[in-house]
Amino acid sequence: MKKSTLELDLAFLRFLEIAKGARDLGDLTQAFGTLLGHFGYDRFIISDLTGTTIDERESQFSLVHNYPVEWMDRYLERHYVDSDPVYLKGLRRTPPFSWAEARQEARHPRSVRVMDEAADFGLRAGAGFTLTLRRGRIVGFGLASSFLDPRDDVPSLELLKTAAFSVRSALEELSSPAQASVISLSPREREVLQGVSMGRDEQEMAATLGISEADVRRHCEGAAWKLGTHTLAYAVAKALRLGLIS
Repeated sequence: MKKSTLELDLAFLRFLEIAKGARDLGDLTQAFGTLLGHFGYDRFIISDLTGTTIDERESQFSLVHNYPVEWMDRYLERHYVDSDPVYLKGLRRTPPFSWAEARQEARHPRSVRVMDEAADFGLRAGAGFTLTLRRGRIVGFGLASSFLDPRDDVPSLELLKTAAFSVRSALEELSSPAQASVISLSPREREVLQGVSMGRDEQEMAATLGISEADVRRHCEGAAWKLGTHTLAYAVAKALRLGLIS
């Protein structure tokens, strides 16, 4: 049963309180996920849409996400970034939109295939919106649902977009030097940043750590997002400055 408008407003206010007091990324993303659940969404992804080349777009595609790993691997292996109708609509910085709207605008069979294959992995419906930050940086939020009827009306999506600004704002605070003690890099994220600082490439780190190159990229992207940086080089420099790696 869908929540009432009052219930959604109260859930939103609870999220704002939790986000304001979040001590690390885990607390923040868990609170955001709980809020999304009230609107019928059970998956989300946060992407940097500022890249201009395919390589840049793919490396920045999954800053933070809880999408199925198998789907993420397929998405990147098949280079779906430039065919994904949701991603492409986000690039146009339109108002919040549903996946159904994006699919209707798909003009190429490959774009339709992206949506069909996503559904095979439980991403059956969704919505998207973008945030324009300082210096023209664009961050996209993709919301997905294993159900077919999440809340995708304009008021609901505008409310979630406001929550997304709070996510980004809280993340910037967590990533400031004064908050270094609460930046919670996972062991893998520390390992890949340490490897980058030593000049190792993705292939070398994947072999050393016993993981795939796609996993190396995801850990690098997650670390950069937690540190609030736009590039991996800056993430390494900031981690070194904060004493998170040596």
